[in-house]
Amino acid sequence: MIIARLESTKELSCILEKLEALEYTTTAYDAKSGFVYNSKNTHTNLTSDIKSAKTACKFTTSIKVQYGTNNSSI
Repeated sequence: MIIARLESTKELSCILEKLEALEYTTTAYDAKSGFVYNSKNTHTNLTSDIKSAKTACKFTTSIKVQYGTNNSSI
């Protein structure tokens, strides 16, 4: 199970839409941040899925990902 917060300096709506298509439950906090949840995936899957979503959206800005006590940028 993974619950994570995503933040960026650009709007994340396309990224959240692509993650929904990959069976994540998403909630936009505002235009530049949101939360994702999936009961079947781990942080490794999430990282890979975010990279795929960034490619599909042609999103070049870094996305900060926070889950548990871990922080990373993708």
